[in-house]
Amino acid sequence: MAPDLAEILDKDHVQETLTLNTLVKISPFCINFEYHNEYFQWMIRHYEELNNIHNMHYWRNMMTEEERGMRKHPNRGHNWIPNRILEIRKKIMETQLNYLFGKDGWTNKEWRIPEDHQCMDCGVKIKATSNYQKGILKLVNREKQRRNLEHPTHEEYAGMLDRAIKRVDKHHDKLTISKSKAILPYWGGYTMTHHKYGFCLSCWENKIKHMLGYTLDDWEV
Repeated sequence: MAPDLAEILDKDHVQETLTLNTLVKISPFCINFEYHNEYFQWMIRHYEELNNIHNMHYWRNMMTEEERGMRKHPNRGHNWIPNRILEIRKKIMETQLNYLFGKDGWTNKEWRIPEDHQCMDCGVKIKATSNYQKGILKLVNREKQRRNLEHPTHEEYAGMLDRAIKRVDKHHDKLTISKSKAILPYWGGYTMTHHKYGFCLSCWENKIKHMLGYTLDDWEV
């Protein structure tokens, strides 16, 4: 159940004398009272879900007894969560993305992206980050084969990765290089290159994801 307004205002160190109708974040250029009130009221109604948006234990606890039994399926791990529940969480996230960025400031087409798609925050080309990682993997695998290192140690892999990075960096711009750090291959695997709601994985992990959830800090976007 969502807490009452006075409790929320106290928790977030907002002056208790402000009412719901005047609680807005003041901009030096303009004040959109209706927008901020609508957003804040929505946050109150979904306080519990927003406060646990990144807490997957919370969402697993929403499973029915029947769904808990379905985890025993050989193709499902103990962390499995039914699509029914994941869709509820996804709807909450997408609604907040609408409030924060507008309907044209993000996309739910997570995998079907045009060849020239750019991150909707930093502008890096997703194809460029994909090519960056492919270059790294190619050089690392080539050295593994040349040195007959089917199972290199962590130290050996780190050395090969460092050498590959220095070579691949010469063929990419600074933005692609900096944003590709979030998808660098690691010992034993690599991260699939894609965008998350229209944002590169670097922007998503380091910025956008932290704007989602119950917060009063991101009303002004």
